[in-house]
Amino acid sequence: MTDFDIQLMLFKMIREKQGNSSAGIKELQKLLRIADRPLRNRMTGRTYLTLAEFYRLSLYYAISINDIAQRLEKAHDDATDVVLKPQDGHGLPLLTSDLNELPLYMLRLQQEFEQLLQVDKPLLKMVCADVPLMQLMAFEELTYFKIYMYYVHFTGLKLSFEQFVKKIESCQLKSYFDRINEIYSHINSSEIWDEHTINSLLRLLEECAVYGKFEQEATLSRLLDQFDLLVANLISMLQEGGKPAGGQVEFFNSDAILRKNFTLLETAQGPKVLQSKLFMLQMMSTTDADLMGYMDQTFDSLIERSNSLSKTSHYSKGKLIQILQAHVKDYRDKLLAPCRLLKS
Repeated sequence: MTDFDIQLMLFKMIREKQGNSSAGIKELQKLLRIADRPLRNRMTGRTYLTLAEFYRLSLYYAISINDIAQRLEKAHDDATDVVLKPQDGHGLPLLTSDLNELPLYMLRLQQEFEQLLQVDKPLLKMVCADVPLMQLMAFEELTYFKIYMYYVHFTGLKLSFEQFVKKIESCQLKSYFDRINEIYSHINSSEIWDEHTINSLLRLLEECAVYGKFEQEATLSRLLDQFDLLVANLISMLQEGGKPAGGQVEFFNSDAILRKNFTLLETAQGPKVLQSKLFMLQMMSTTDADLMGYMDQTFDSLIERSNSLSKTSHYSKGKLIQILQAHVKDYRDKLLAPCRLLKS
């Protein structure tokens, strides 16, 4: 079985799903952002798909490498002795400066959480070295900022924050933000934070202010206002033990500073998916049983060295709340007075 066979079978399965219509060709051109001739070259195997193109097509049309392997084995029982195992891992990459990848990234993230809603007793086990994206998504501009800083650090993006937000308006990401946050709000979770979890994003705000990434002071002020709302939301969940849409949440305060982020998506039968953050927005998801088991044990070990905030005293909760509020106030006082704006 060659890469050539896999690519041709992928297009064959796509065309079957499309009903071999002419509209399907236009859909493929739009999805891959190429003209008719380059598309035909890919469909006939004269040009290889890039990894990003293969990933985009397989995700959009819900065709896995295992689906392709099964079709090839059925068509060529005697042509190969290679046995492909079901795919047990995949990336959630944003690997180029092409902002049009963002809707596909958000769709893939949403699909993983949608699947969890369909199972018995879903649970999220979360280790939070920084604010989880699914919580951040309740605050649109703050989420845009996190995405913006990824592109600044990973691709060397030269736009101001305001220019970036305007450029990605056409991606229409808000519906993904709302749905992912809604799903998070429905599902019970156990979350390990530390006193510095929100600081990484605040430091990114400071970086943008120092290096003149904001055109207007009002932009920075709005982001800090959203930080206040984020902290207020955390405080509400901390005090009530619940989320706005009815999910229960138990927070644990780690005595040590957390260095990694990962989330286990679990059912009543145990872990089903592990999401591990690689770099800011880049994540790797896996269903490997051994790795999930190891990370589940890691989570339990961290729990043992953390304090359950649902069982702690009102004084301890109040102290943590004061620390969270003070972090935002300190950055507000530090950044707004000497705010460095982009030179016009």
